[in-house]
Amino acid sequence: MSIIKELNLRKEISELHKAHLNILFTSGVIHNRIASILKPYGLTVEQFNVLRILKGAKEERLYIRDIASRMIDKNSNVSRIVDKLEAHKQVRRSLSQKDKRANFIVLTESGLQLITELIDTIQPQLNKVLNLNEKEAKALNLLLDKARGEDSES
Repeated sequence: MSIIKELNLRKEISELHKAHLNILFTSGVIHNRIASILKPYGLTVEQFNVLRILKGAKEERLYIRDIASRMIDKNSNVSRIVDKLEAHKQVRRSLSQKDKRANFIVLTESGLQLITELIDTIQPQLNKVLNLNEKEAKALNLLLDKARGEDSES
């Protein structure tokens, strides 16, 4: 359905305005879909993102600041998110040998199992939501990178 019909817009707007609305609306749709999938697991989208970042880091030691720099929502309170994940035994803090004031965050075995299961569950549903083939996804990525002023070769 077009964004005009989806938002029940009655007046004519520019294509740039439509694109802006489309990006925001689509982001909300995807966020809500992920949130509904995560709800039975007792996780938020932000907690899922932290688990995914830690899984992607593999053996690399990540501190709170490292995780924060990789978050999709840059306003997330990563310390609080990690506290909640730690309370549910999905992550643990380990004291840094170099800097005794700092802790690095690692996935526990149950955290790794959970994020692996969630990725396997969520990815097919996201692919269905996006309804794009690889070529279309690549074109969209280039356009979104351009919209953010990023180098499109990344």
